[in-house]
Amino acid sequence: MTTWAGIKEDFWGRFPEFSQAEDETYLDALETAWRFYYRRSYAGNEEIVLNLLAHLLVHEKSSGPDALRPYTSKSADGLSGSFQGTDTATQMDEFFKATKYGQRYLMLLGTVPGAYFV
Repeated sequence: MTTWAGIKEDFWGRFPEFSQAEDETYLDALETAWRFYYRRSYAGNEEIVLNLLAHLLVHEKSSGPDALRPYTSKSADGLSGSFQGTDTATQMDEFFKATKYGQRYLMLLGTVPGAYFV
């Protein structure tokens, strides 16, 4: 059984773009949360879990509930903005597509079709 300390060590080694000093608290908040998204063990699924954690970490660090939703328009001085809408059937899919880590997570799960070589 892999410990949380071991998973975090793997995470920091896999994603050097995150700052351990700045992001440790955010990552620790995800210790049990990731299991609600991915119900398999860490062992043998390391890359999937690490990408999921990276996506969730970016989400945790985002400010506001709409921070990860793509803009369809923006404005500067008037402080206006419009977000792309989603229906309930694709909300989770859109949630994961909001970051490169979430996109990789979906690809590793095999839910995003890629190229087929014949």
